[in-house]
Amino acid sequence: MENEEKRKNKKITILVVLGAIFGIAMLIFVGVAGVSAEVTPMLTWGTVTIEGQQAPAGMPIEIFIGNSSHASGYITTTTSGQYGAVRIWADDSLYGQALSYRVNGQLAIKNGPDEGIFSLKNQIVNLEVLTSIATWAIPNSGIFPRHLPDTFKGSVTLANLTDIPNNIQGVYYENGTFWSYGAPGCTLLTLEGGLVADYLITSVGACEWEIPLN
Repeated sequence: MENEEKRKNKKITILVVLGAIFGIAMLIFVGVAGVSAEVTPMLTWGTVTIEGQQAPAGMPIEIFIGNSSHASGYITTTTSGQYGAVRIWADDSLYGQALSYRVNGQLAIKNGPDEGIFSLKNQIVNLEVLTSIATWAIPNSGIFPRHLPDTFKGSVTLANLTDIPNNIQGVYYENGTFWSYGAPGCTLLTLEGGLVADYLITSVGACEWEIPLN
């Protein structure tokens, strides 16, 4: 009877030990899986100027990868003439694609010293914004909201624009007015600067539309 009791206790002990080993193995597996799934973000930072002058603090900067219309990084500047460091989170399958930077909604010129691509290497990219030209970057086919820089208080007459990318099909405003290059009966005559609602740009492909603001 005593031996049988010992055998039962031994079996229970073995089961407890096996359960503990299994539990530890599962914790190790989950931990390793968690580490392998973790993505280390790329960092980017640099200077930012507007028409040769240091950009003031409070400027929103969005960073996009390739033709994506969704920002992978965002920051509001806290120091005049500088931004970052900004974390760029994305799948590593996008490594090698170009980064585009928008300062207060306007596409910025990348002035190095690094190329400005998504990679394992952190990128120092100095940005320059020219307020005499508004650049609307269209990532692909579709409808995209765009507006002129908030700091521009004038208007642009659409009929005077000539250098229009072939992919641009039309511009629409919330009041139902529209414009399309060469189309009769257009009811949208100007693009207004300042704090106005977005215009909706229709395009059949990726392009950059540079709009003179003078």
